[in-house]
Amino acid sequence: MTNDTTARSLLQLLMQHEMRLNAYYRECAHQLPEEDAFWQALAAAEVEHARALSTLLTLAEEGKFSIRENAIHRGTFEAFNQYVSEQIRMISRGGLSLSVLLSIALDIELTTLEQDSLSYYAGDTPELAQIRATLQEETRQHIAMIRAKLEAVSKR
Repeated sequence: MTNDTTARSLLQLLMQHEMRLNAYYRECAHQLPEEDAFWQALAAAEVEHARALSTLLTLAEEGKFSIRENAIHRGTFEAFNQYVSEQIRMISRGGLSLSVLLSIALDIELTTLEQDSLSYYAGDTPELAQIRATLQEETRQHIAMIRAKLEAVSKR
């Protein structure tokens, strides 16, 4: 696989991951309707992340940036996407508490792939730098939101 093909392929996997995480948050909202607004806010942000990655996909197709040599293996992304899918299947069975769903969400948001997946790309495109910064900041916000909710739940 050429570098530009790899860059596009990994961006597509990242987009799938964002939509899978969106599905996780929507399933949490379905399982705990009393917390719908919280989960839907997270879900909506993941859709926006996928849209931002779609912009980068266009730039990758134009050859505006590349993936760093030996940065990451496609299998890492695939395994992580599989993990999130397994979590969705598990929670869809129902019966899990808010604190369990939040703990899973926090684990996902704290992963290196989620926090800085775009560090694997090289290039001086302003869009890459801006989207990387935005996604990192929004992931930090998600972590803070989830931690705050976990703390509130533990005080009940």
